[in-house]
Amino acid sequence: MGILHQWYNTLHGNHKAMSKIQRLLLLLVVVCPIWMVGQAANMGGRPFFRNFTAMEYGGHNRNFAVACDKNGQVYVGNFEGLLTYDGVNWKMTHTPGISRVTSLLLSADGILWFGGNNVLGYLTPDGNLIFVINDADPEQQIGEITHIDEESQTISFTTSDGKRFHLDEEQRIVAIGEGVPSSTSPMWNNIAVNAETDIPDLGLKALATSTHGVVLIDRNGKKHTSLTELDGLCSNNIIDLAYDGKGCLWGVTNNGLFAVYVSPVISQYSENSGLKGQVTSIMATDSYFLTGTLQGVFTLNADDRFVKLEGINTACWQLCHTTGHGTLLATAEGLFSYRNGLHRITSRHTLSVHAQGDSIFAGELDGIYLYDWTGHGKLVAPIPNVVKYTTEADGTLWAINLYNETYCFDPKETSFNKKDNPAISLLFEYVDEKGNVWSSLSNNQGLTCSTLTRRLQKWCRMFDPLSVQAMQVKSDVAWIGGNFGLLRFDLHNADTMPMYGTQIHIRNFLCDNSSISFQMSNDRYDPIGATQYSYRLHTNGKWTQWSSSQDVNLSHLTFGKYELQVRSLDVFGIINESDVQQFSVPTPIYLKWFAILTYLLLFALAIYLLFRWQQHRNELERIRLESLVKKRTKELEDTQKQLSRKEREAAIGKLTKGLIDRILNPMNYINNFSHLSIGLTSELRENLEEEGVQMPDDIREDSTDALDMLNMNLEKIEEHGISTTRILKAMEEMLKERNDKVEVEDIGPLCKKNIEKCNTYYAKEIKEHNIQVETCGLDSEYLARVNAASLSQVIQSLLQNSFYAIIKKRQSHPTGWTPVVRIALSRPADNDSIVQLSVYDNGTGIESSIIDKVFDPFFTTKPTREAPGVGLYLCQQTLQDWGGSIEVNSVKSEYTKFIIKLH
Repeated sequence: MGILHQWYNTLHGNHKAMSKIQRLLLLLVVVCPIWMVGQAANMGGRPFFRNFTAMEYGGHNRNFAVACDKNGQVYVGNFEGLLTYDGVNWKMTHTPGISRVTSLLLSADGILWFGGNNVLGYLTPDGNLIFVINDADPEQQIGEITHIDEESQTISFTTSDGKRFHLDEEQRIVAIGEGVPSSTSPMWNNIAVNAETDIPDLGLKALATSTHGVVLIDRNGKKHTSLTELDGLCSNNIIDLAYDGKGCLWGVTNNGLFAVYVSPVISQYSENSGLKGQVTSIMATDSYFLTGTLQGVFTLNADDRFVKLEGINTACWQLCHTTGHGTLLATAEGLFSYRNGLHRITSRHTLSVHAQGDSIFAGELDGIYLYDWTGHGKLVAPIPNVVKYTTEADGTLWAINLYNETYCFDPKETSFNKKDNPAISLLFEYVDEKGNVWSSLSNNQGLTCSTLTRRLQKWCRMFDPLSVQAMQVKSDVAWIGGNFGLLRFDLHNADTMPMYGTQIHIRNFLCDNSSISFQMSNDRYDPIGATQYSYRLHTNGKWTQWSSSQDVNLSHLTFGKYELQVRSLDVFGIINESDVQQFSVPTPIYLKWFAILTYLLLFALAIYLLFRWQQHRNELERIRLESLVKKRTKELEDTQKQLSRKEREAAIGKLTKGLIDRILNPMNYINNFSHLSIGLTSELRENLEEEGVQMPDDIREDSTDALDMLNMNLEKIEEHGISTTRILKAMEEMLKERNDKVEVEDIGPLCKKNIEKCNTYYAKEIKEHNIQVETCGLDSEYLARVNAASLSQVIQSLLQNSFYAIIKKRQSHPTGWTPVVRIALSRPADNDSIVQLSVYDNGTGIESSIIDKVFDPFFTTKPTREAPGVGLYLCQQTLQDWGGSIEVNSVKSEYTKFIIKLH
């Protein structure tokens, strides 16, 4: 029987009078369906609501009065002053003495009047407070105003001591009577009522009780529903209530505020209703109501609260109703049946269940079992984790498991065979008692049914963000469950109850030059779901995308006129558009006519200055070209002179090379013959010593002295001849043309090879003199354009000089000093494109007076017989050929450091 009939039987209890009054009821449904909804009995569940804490609204916990205007603004009399809520922000307005506001009234002309302790005033449309009675005035001490009312456009008020006053046309206070304040409150069913307000569109009245929260009653005083602290309400002591005329009831308490969505269509059951865990299954029968969750099975008792079924403490996956055997429960603790009580069939973890006659198909972790009602059964298909069954019109049974594999039952073989069936899927699907197919959307969220009316489809839009896991429709009531709890959706009332028309408002609009900011909200608060918003700046422009944000800040707008329009999309999919608000961004001063005239004058001046500048530039260019011609002429002359000089040098070099070739040959003869002559003198000395006994002593001594002097002269000739040859070879090396092929090389490995050569060549000296050969940075990559062979010669030459200086210093420092030779690679801090190679030793060093000459040809600090003095010169010339350079730092007797820079 429908809800209206239930109400009718409860109200009259007379079956014989049914037909006549039913016709009257049908007539009332046609004339005023909302009134019928208001007369319905308790709908079950709890309305949607939201608590507001003092931290949210920015005031005191204690509140005394509440009022709602037609534009969706809510006013609250708070202990600290007057609170205003426009759907976006809470605003606190303090009285001069920061006294509490204890009473509110919205007059017929839409003016909000407020009263408090020695305070009476009203709120202007622009948000300012105008005081008729000010507690700062000692002559206006009338006590606390507890109630404000209006009669024939005259404002009257009552104080806490029972005195009555009204305001005359000039807003002067006129006493109209005295009385004793009442110490008793109105009562309803022996419950004290602090305040009450009508909900005319639902035919209900809301009572603000002092101990039982909010109670909704019908016109006959019968309880419709209630909301208490047990349901999560902020307080059971409700001070005042106000209805906004569009489904939302506002209430104030000593512990904050709340908003309730009063609707006979949708209500909820949550943990506050005793229901715990995500809802997985629902079973409503004429005898009982079961709900399976991940925390057990719950039954709905007579107090409209859920009680946990003893014996099941873990997840209930599925409920299956049978004819004659009650309801089957598939749980993690086994398979149960419920009729007059709970009866265990198996103890195995059961994910799904399907009854077919006297047989029970149970989907368990390892397969599908076939049981009888005593619990005896067998495995009929090793299909793990079957979670859903469905039966086609011809009776064919299908099953699907968690892996989206579908199977068909073969009654002849009593087995399940794997077959494809796109009609069954893991998405939620439910067929109600009328054959309507309810299902979730492709993203497994929302709820839809193609056979619903357009009005019901709008109501179903509220389920779009929800993941529905269970559903049952019984007697035009849809029970919907999931991770959000359990919802009661009255299909009959949803299809007949008109939806509230709303308006959207632009709040707190601020325009500052090229920037605007505003907020937007509907004229009714919706605790069910979040409203989305969009806007556009021109009526023929493009709307922005939907967003839940109510704040908009736009900057850098171009100047001109705009037509701002906003719209909202509520939870039912209804779009509301606001009126057009026109505003303009003023033309900036830099675009005014006088600014443009100034720009033209400046432009003309710029053209003139540009012309003058171009003339000046041309003059400078003429001077520069003349100077360049002179410079190039001089360079040409210098080049010609340099070419002449180079030709002469080339001729001299060619002549010198020829002379070297001519001189080297006789020098080789001189060296060779002097060397042979030394040998001959040695033989003559030996002969003289052998035959000297035959010679007189004085002749033998003179002959010996002559031979010694001749030998010494020959050695000097050989020494200087060799030195002259070395010099000539060095000159020949200097005159060679160097056309080394330059390539990009990694310097580190090249340095390592030369260090190894020196370690091998000077192994004896390193061991004898304890020379420390150190390296730094050779393991990092340092690339430069060099000729590897020539650079190796340069490094070898510098290392040989270092070992020479170390060995020389060791001769004068036999102990107490550690010789060090170090080669390092790095990059200068000011130029990372240069590779810096340094060779350091702490040997003899170079005197400061000659350090500038070390790169001169034929200059050396070594004896002439040991070096010709062209090594460092050749090193410098080689490096300069690649664009590199070499420099030296040294302190006599302390250190010498050669620094090579490569690109």
